[in-house]
Amino acid sequence: MAVQVTILANASNEYRVIVEIAERQFEVVIDTGFTNPLCQVGLALDNNSYQAVQTELHDLLEAELYPVGEPTPVRVDSGIGVVNIFGLDNSEVLTRVVNAGENILGVCYFHGLADFEVSWNLAEKAMTIGRQR
Repeated sequence: MAVQVTILANASNEYRVIVEIAERQFEVVIDTGFTNPLCQVGLALDNNSYQAVQTELHDLLEAELYPVGEPTPVRVDSGIGVVNIFGLDNSEVLTRVVNAGENILGVCYFHGLADFEVSWNLAEKAMTIGRQR
């Protein structure tokens, strides 16, 4: 485990990281635009990934997501679980996980990392997530 991780942008300029939930690992895209008004949803998973962890989630319910450009929300299955960034010490965040068709780590997950900071080196296309100094 480490006190910080550095994530490099891929050829598509995506920042991808491995997260763990319910003792399973998933590659996700960090999406700073993925949020919701109450900041409860921190992780979206594709259907197969969501089904793999659903039995380990609690407080199951249909959540509302607000897709960009859509006037009305869509309802998706969801539950609460502990999510962490693989290899990053003390990055466990209790957050709502939704079945949303894509593997995305959103802003609300990062809000749960109160003792951390995120910095980008834009010239190097590198994002570093680590403990505050």
